[in-house]
Amino acid sequence: MARPLHPSRPRRRAGPRPADERIEAIFRKGTSVDIDSYSAFFDNGHRKSTGLADYLRGRGVTEVFVAGLAADYCVYYSALDALAAGFGTTVVTDATRAISAEGWATAQADLRARGASLVESAALLAPANA
Repeated sequence: MARPLHPSRPRRRAGPRPADERIEAIFRKGTSVDIDSYSAFFDNGHRKSTGLADYLRGRGVTEVFVAGLAADYCVYYSALDALAAGFGTTVVTDATRAISAEGWATAQADLRARGASLVESAALLAPANA
């Protein structure tokens, strides 16, 4: 069963975006009825890329922050693919929700073991000098 489309928008920094900042690109996923697509980077079979990794690299992005629904599926697989693509990867834990608490606990342990950072948004939004 394919999941609904999730827009993915790269950010270079945490925090509110300026009112004049515009969306530059939209990456579509979950467009095939034949395969799910949890990750923002690939379908579940890694047969079709969304183009997000190349887009980010082309703009000099080296670190991504992942949040959203569902923590134990889309967020988890997007973070895994971001790590595999060589991006520094941070999951914003209080900006995501899981389907299963047990699944999310397992996913968090796996992400940490693979080198992802897991932080709450307050740590990202705090002034640098605080």
